Amino acid sequence: MRPTTDRAWIDAQTLRPVLTRRSLIVGIASLTGGCALASCSSESHSTTTAAPEQGTGAVPPTSSLFTIFDRNEFARAGVPQRLAFAVAGPDGSPSKEAPTAIDLRISFGGQPVSGPIRVDRHSDGVPIAYFPLRFTPESIGTYTVSTTIGGSEASASFRVGSESQIKVPQVGDKMLSVETPTDADHRGVDPICTLQPSQCGLHGSSLDTALRANRPVALLVSSPALCQIGVCGPVLDILVEQAAKTPDVLAIHAEVYTDRSAARTTPAVAAYHLNYEPALFVVGADGTVIERLDNVFDRAEVSAALTSSLHR
Repeated sequence: MRPTTDRAWIDAQTLRPVLTRRSLIVGIASLTGGCALASCSSESHSTTTAAPEQGTGAVPPTSSLFTIFDRNEFARAGVPQRLAFAVAGPDGSPSKEAPTAIDLRISFGGQPVSGPIRVDRHSDGVPIAYFPLRFTPESIGTYTVSTTIGGSEASASFRVGSESQIKVPQVGDKMLSVETPTDADHRGVDPICTLQPSQCGLHGSSLDTALRANRPVALLVSSPALCQIGVCGPVLDILVEQAAKTPDVLAIHAEVYTDRSAARTTPAVAAYHLNYEPALFVVGADGTVIERLDNVFDRAEVSAALTSSLHR
């Protein structure tokens, strides 16, 4: 969510616990090229130069695999994780010409852990093709995910931390009750929605009130206008669309900043220990987090998450 710079993809190693206009939450930048999020160093991605694989879609002449999450401060050991990866083209930006699916192999300490896991490409409604890998890392330390793109190897590494290090609510946790701005009570946030050209309409209820109603809830934390990244607006549009199709799920949107100066973050950001955006928490009627989608997620993933909450 940092303002766009000459490097549209920003290294997430610059994250800080307290976010300011100069040190902001990092999700995905504006998709115009440059360095991949959290994977700018040579250890985080490798390059391929071979011809496209048959039957899996086109592959750019030079491709690399990278993480669309902070590779140092995101994944937690012992609980299910959803980790988004992307294939970059020669300029370092994510390619819409990524394969329709890739097979990902996971290793830890140089030893195979799992794989190959077939992961389909997602891009419905968002300006990036990505691959959401789901697995449960059992140990704290550095994991490496590898794949074959166009006949050559590509890999990306990331660190898995402990519960004390990674404090973002996980699948299986009870959702934290926090007040969020509503149409009736802005709670010091102005504007309560920066979606353009009109607000999203998902501010009818505060999160704390919604959780007491014993019904499924979806909370999206994103700042479409102020973060200036290419995904926050589209995912909010998707949530508005899908919430209309699943009215039994109460969808709520919370902005990241208290005002357009982007000097202070809202209580939801602090409560959930977020150092990135967007983040979508989907909660069952019992108040338990049943799905968490981070950094980038498309229409198919949002639809599946909302639908799954109806059966919990």
